[in-house]
Amino acid sequence: MCKSRHADGPHHHDHHAHEHPEGGAGTHRLKQLGVDASDERVCTGCGCCGKVKTAASEPQRPDAKQAYSLNHAMIDGEQARRAADYAEHFGEPGYDDPARLYIDQQYAGYSDDDQAVWRELYRRQADHLDAHASRVWLGGARAIGLGPDAIPDLSAINANLRRLTGWQSRAVPGYVAARPFFACLSRREFPTTVVIRPKDRLEYLPEPDIFHDVFGHVPLHADPAFADFLQEYGSAALVADAEHTERLARLFWFTVEFGLIREEGRLKVYGAGLISSPGESRHCLASPDVDRRPFDLEEVCDTAFEIDHYQPVLFVLDSFAQLRDAMRSYAARVREEASGLSMRSERDLVASH
Repeated sequence: MCKSRHADGPHHHDHHAHEHPEGGAGTHRLKQLGVDASDERVCTGCGCCGKVKTAASEPQRPDAKQAYSLNHAMIDGEQARRAADYAEHFGEPGYDDPARLYIDQQYAGYSDDDQAVWRELYRRQADHLDAHASRVWLGGARAIGLGPDAIPDLSAINANLRRLTGWQSRAVPGYVAARPFFACLSRREFPTTVVIRPKDRLEYLPEPDIFHDVFGHVPLHADPAFADFLQEYGSAALVADAEHTERLARLFWFTVEFGLIREEGRLKVYGAGLISSPGESRHCLASPDVDRRPFDLEEVCDTAFEIDHYQPVLFVLDSFAQLRDAMRSYAARVREEASGLSMRSERDLVASH
């Protein structure tokens, strides 16, 4: 038995019993949310959920050799190197423009094998999601032009999103740290990985790829209520202190990544980690081992999550308006506390002089 942990507390679990194909992508997203996914918090003792980067690891660079990426040349150019360098300095004086984090998709770089991977992943999920995904996700997928035949062209996706909610899916060369990630969300821009997993790694995702990011996340960006929620989330996270950052990471995990919703009396999936995982999208609805709780923002933010196997606790929304409204209230609290702290710091500075 490997030693594994809650994201904020000890836990022991034989996760060989439930291999989590999206575990690596989830760990990567934790770092984007400012949560330490170090080796004290995730199991690295076996191939099942190992090979994840620690918080002390170097960010993914476009010139790093990545065994899982067949189309790594797409993120190898000078444009990608400049974007990655800018991301490393983001927040320093003169490094505050999220637009400089982005690159072109370079669609011609996708190989026939890459396109075949998209088609296979789409095929595996299509029938199941038609019956078990949120109608909001399904409607969003249609509205943005998501289809089974080819990897999405982000320019076409964005033309539809711009008309619907103003959100944009923007290509990035790799890892985007917490502060620039939040800055992007606050502008209705979603940093999107453009590489895709190889055909021999369909079940294991070391980090997010375009299937996880576009197929999993982006359809909900076409929904006005969810679009407002995610922008509000990014704006609040930009000014949050350490305590609120941890609470916001839990909120993101249990909604954006692993959320359920009740529609017409039936449980449906909407979180990207569920949508893009053939295994867990079924397990979360059918298993008697999953504790499915009504959504309550305070309870969500107080609940530890587990990152290396199928989720034992999930939260169920009544609607995306419920999520948006809860986030608005919480964001107001975060901003009020941040403003009060700033004012106190200014008074202390004046008093010291």
